Amino acid sequence: MKTLSIFLSLFFASPSVTLATTSMVNFIPEPPKCIKTEYGKVKGDEFVANITRFSTGFYAGKSFCYTQARMAFAPDGRGIFVMSALHLKGMDVYSGLFFATTKNFGKQWTSFKSSNTIKRRDVGDCQSMLIDASPIYHKASNKFIIFGTETLYSKETGKIDFSKSRSALYSIFDEAKNEWTSPKSILLGEGNFGVGCVQAYAEEDGSIFLPISRLPISRIGKNKKNIHTVFVAKCKFDGTKIVIEKIGNSMSVDFGRGFYEPSIIKSGEEYFLCLRNDFDGYITKSADGLNFRTPKKLFFDNGSIVGNYNTQTHFLENDGKVYLVYTRKGANNDHVFRHRAPLFVSQIDKDSLALKKSTERAIIPERGARLGNFGCSKLAEGKWIVVAAEWMQGPKKCQGCMAHGSDNSIFATEVEFIK
Repeated sequence: MKTLSIFLSLFFASPSVTLATTSMVNFIPEPPKCIKTEYGKVKGDEFVANITRFSTGFYAGKSFCYTQARMAFAPDGRGIFVMSALHLKGMDVYSGLFFATTKNFGKQWTSFKSSNTIKRRDVGDCQSMLIDASPIYHKASNKFIIFGTETLYSKETGKIDFSKSRSALYSIFDEAKNEWTSPKSILLGEGNFGVGCVQAYAEEDGSIFLPISRLPISRIGKNKKNIHTVFVAKCKFDGTKIVIEKIGNSMSVDFGRGFYEPSIIKSGEEYFLCLRNDFDGYITKSADGLNFRTPKKLFFDNGSIVGNYNTQTHFLENDGKVYLVYTRKGANNDHVFRHRAPLFVSQIDKDSLALKKSTERAIIPERGARLGNFGCSKLAEGKWIVVAAEWMQGPKKCQGCMAHGSDNSIFATEVEFIK
């Protein structure tokens, strides 16, 4: 297997992108055109990280940027590269899903195209959209699946309508049509649920361990709590439909927004789960993938708290060892929104769940923009890919990010473990 710096030869003709309209209500961007360059390498005790940068042609005054960049690969070289467009006015105002495909581990990619199925659609006085798309490869069915959360935007203002219920959604990639199927809801009974920005785990037998957030209908009134709860569902997927078979214990805390945006990985005979909270990141483990211990705050093996907060974390796994990818305070990054850059990786002590401080390395650079919405996926035995886009919103808007070098680049880092 060649390294990412060789096989990710992605060249598109022009970095210029235009908007059909800049209105948040009618937010219709065009697919990205990216230019690839090599960025550098990072050496860890047990891995070499090869960093590649994709320029998206961002410029000051642009009304949107590309975010939620993630990849997934099959063992035979097929792969999916996805991202969404984010309007720079408002909060989490997304439109459309863009994707490119490969048949040779990314040596050549198709041009990005807009999905005709994963896009905004009218639902009463709102527009519905699958956001926070997270792709996985499902070996038993030989298919790619995207998980995401339905979000409803007001047709009048273009902003999220938090008073409306939301659903956990999935879509399946149809290779013959080169398109995603229309999103379907995962049937979970009454309530609001989300599977956006998650890392799911597919077993060899086809079972999927899917971490799910139960969402409140939030921001109605001034005194109502906005507490999220997390649980893991064991799902069956027959190639066309996801069905819940078992549900594990619920976990939350009564502060911040509880737990949400969880991710799961299996290593040996144990399952590990990381969770987002407004004040600290958390981690826990389980023997069966469903019933988890009381989560612990992320901490280093020297006893100090990691300093991750209010953003997602994800896992890598290799040869019976587990690694966490995360952001944190204390890295000369006070100018970055919620300290969401750089992206670090550290090995986890599987018994204590502490991060081994001596193994920490920054594998995607900090250049002023946040990187907290990212994805980790297995490329091959001993190789993983971490993908993140520079999110061009911050305390001083996009200009504050650009002052430190950010330009909405997408970074793809191959972590190759040393045998």
